[in-house]
Amino acid sequence: MAYIGYFGDVVFSVNQDFMLTPSNFEREAGSRWNDHNLILHKPTSQFAGPELEKIKFKIILDINHGVDPEEQLKILRNIRDTGIVLPLVINSTPITNNYWRLDSIRESNNFYNGAVLIHSEPELSLTEYDDSNTIETEFDDLKEILGWLF
Repeated sequence: MAYIGYFGDVVFSVNQDFMLTPSNFEREAGSRWNDHNLILHKPTSQFAGPELEKIKFKIILDINHGVDPEEQLKILRNIRDTGIVLPLVINSTPITNNYWRLDSIRESNNFYNGAVLIHSEPELSLTEYDDSNTIETEFDDLKEILGWLF
């Protein structure tokens, strides 16, 4: 089996009897800037930091490829609906040092006899989840130590 990676319990891999692989992988990153207005001058720009990265990709869930589309969609919907953040790993390497949240699933489904899901091509939209900001936690700890009441 050729291992490709994983996102939580969704494992990307391929062999002659099984195929669950990401495709149409798009990655977007940006930066944040604040423009400060000045009288009689052009605004001055201040770099505020990087934006959270965003990733979008499709996966093919096909019963003929050894995948139960309904079961995989159930797993993905649970990740989305519970707010679980997970690592996204491709080729044994995490995409970033941060985890990812699943923002949305856009489904395109085919049914057999109108009841059995045999093929689905969900498009997953993920946003980086950066948990390195501890300022609020540290402030709460300080309030507790000093006994401040707000």
